Amino acid sequence: MFLLCVLRYALFLLVPLSLILSSYLYLYPVFHLCAFPSPSQDGLSSKFLSSRTTSYLDTLLQHTSFSNDEKIAPFRLLALGDPQLEGDSSIDNVEAAKLPHWHKFLDHGGGGGFGIGFLRGAMILGEEKEEWKTRIINVAGNHDIGYAGDIDQARMARFTRMFGKANYEMRFHLPEGVEAMILGEEKEEWKTRIINVAGNHDIGYAGDIDQARMARFTRMFGKANYEMRFHLPTNTTADDGEEEKEIPELRIIVLNDMNLDTPAGTKELQDETYNFLNGVITTSQDVTRAAHFTIVLTHIPLFKEEGVCVDGPFFDFFDGEFGNGVKEQNHLSRDASKGFLEGIFGMSGNTDVPGHGFGRHGVILNGHDHEGCDVYHYINQSSPPEREWAATKYPQAVATGVTEEMDIPGLRELTLRSMMGDFGGNAGLLSLWFDREEWDWRFEFVNCALGTQHIWWIVHILDLITLGVGVVYVVLAVLQSIPARPAGMVQVGDGKVARANGGVKGPSPKEKTNGHATPQYTMRIGVVEEKDTGKGSLRKKKSKATMNGSSSNGSAMSDR
Repeated sequence: MFLLCVLRYALFLLVPLSLILSSYLYLYPVFHLCAFPSPSQDGLSSKFLSSRTTSYLDTLLQHTSFSNDEKIAPFRLLALGDPQLEGDSSIDNVEAAKLPHWHKFLDHGGGGGFGIGFLRGAMILGEEKEEWKTRIINVAGNHDIGYAGDIDQARMARFTRMFGKANYEMRFHLPEGVEAMILGEEKEEWKTRIINVAGNHDIGYAGDIDQARMARFTRMFGKANYEMRFHLPTNTTADDGEEEKEIPELRIIVLNDMNLDTPAGTKELQDETYNFLNGVITTSQDVTRAAHFTIVLTHIPLFKEEGVCVDGPFFDFFDGEFGNGVKEQNHLSRDASKGFLEGIFGMSGNTDVPGHGFGRHGVILNGHDHEGCDVYHYINQSSPPEREWAATKYPQAVATGVTEEMDIPGLRELTLRSMMGDFGGNAGLLSLWFDREEWDWRFEFVNCALGTQHIWWIVHILDLITLGVGVVYVVLAVLQSIPARPAGMVQVGDGKVARANGGVKGPSPKEKTNGHATPQYTMRIGVVEEKDTGKGSLRKKKSKATMNGSSSNGSAMSDR
């Protein structure tokens, strides 16, 4: 069959192609050598291999009997930016579960036909069309187009499908009398723990954040402000045995910076954020303490001049509502960013402050700018009295030596590129380990990208086509393998087959009687055919019935 042949050759092409592309899609970290940076990437192996390759090989060895814990960072953070699982933060009445104008629509004759009353009711109902357009968009794709009260559940269901069942009830606040948790404990628990950072699609900006949205976020994704402290279990005795050193400590601060800038629509919530921030500052270790590292996880990036990143400085404010608060912003304000660097990290352009203004070691991770950005913030202590914080791209800062200058305190800020398909499906891999020789923490960050969202669609569409062609091919092949009966013949019983023209064939092609072959006869109208199965000859005789109306042979055949 020609069609079967075409399908066979199509499968020869489609099956290998689908397997290759599907393997790439679901194993893309293998193809891109994606792995958490390892402490050994700067060792001897990096002289022959790239740091990415070295880290990948160390990760592979971790799952074998040759595993070496010293080659694996004790702290590893998988960071995903801006999944865009938008809630109803853009809806004015977030708690509304029904159409508030529906009864007005009915009162004005909306249910009584298509008269003037109906048109008047439709105009009233249309006042909330944007609100419900947003509600439908928020739920679309969740396989749960339900009432407004179901939006939270639908959004959470989609989040769970993406990230799996997660645990948000972490022990964020340390018990009394306990200074810190031990880094590396509760390994199994941390496999299901997710740290969620509040963003504008969760709670809105400073102007439209309210108690209802904050309560919803806390209920669904955990607290918006908290901190964790960890101690690294290690021998604190110096190698020469003469001096006791500081215990390595890691501090993780999760900060809601959505309402750091003013005006804010709800001052009480802004006060909560600033009270938490002040608590972080007052309970921080001394800036001169060694072996201390601070990670800040937040959403809105720090201020930077136009051109450093894709997003430049931008602020927009509500007009006449929400206390004229912040409606949208790309960065924190210059003052809020300065408070970040000088308050949390203790950095300063003044050399007379404790630690000479170099502050604490650490890193800031945030999102919001979907394009992503790697920035180095610094302040030149040798500049004139009006010392200002500046920012440049981190690779450029390294190339120009800014990161190594003795009189320039600085800090790296990592703005994660969005994990959405439009931006390449990115995941950030942050590793933190302790350098015993320097008695200080070190970290590295790499980005792992799948590729544009079209790759996902192409692969799955191709898989469906391959599956469909395969099913059609199997069905046709099975049908072709079924033996067909001779055309125009039907089984009638006793081994006889009736032809469509009324003839009857005998039960056996080669019956033997007393060792002699028995002739077979086929009756047709006007003609009798006799087959001599023994000699294979065929003789035709005119039927006597056609000559005189009777025949012994004909009678014999009739008797049969």
